[in-house]
Amino acid sequence: AILGTAPITRQQVTLQARLLEDGGVNLTWKAEAGRQFRVEFTDMIPPKNWTTIPMILSSDSGDFRFTDDGSMTGELSEQRYYRLLEVE
Repeated sequence: AILGTAPITRQQVTLQARLLEDGGVNLTWKAEAGRQFRVEFTDMIPPKNWTTIPMILSSDSGDFRFTDDGSMTGELSEQRYYRLLEVE
């Protein structure tokens, strides 16, 4: 007999963005509690590169949120694209 564990299947994460009145963007997503993420952004597609925001986001409830008000990204842009990276 072979003993082991089944691979863990992760829930797919859907990132939602809402534009704020001051030009910032509020990002929200749901994932299993305890997972950790970093947000990356670029101002063009296809990107020359993605810029990583140096904050690790976690949630005890599974409701995640990040607000881009320009303070951690240098400035706000008229056009910006975001993605999530899971921190393991």
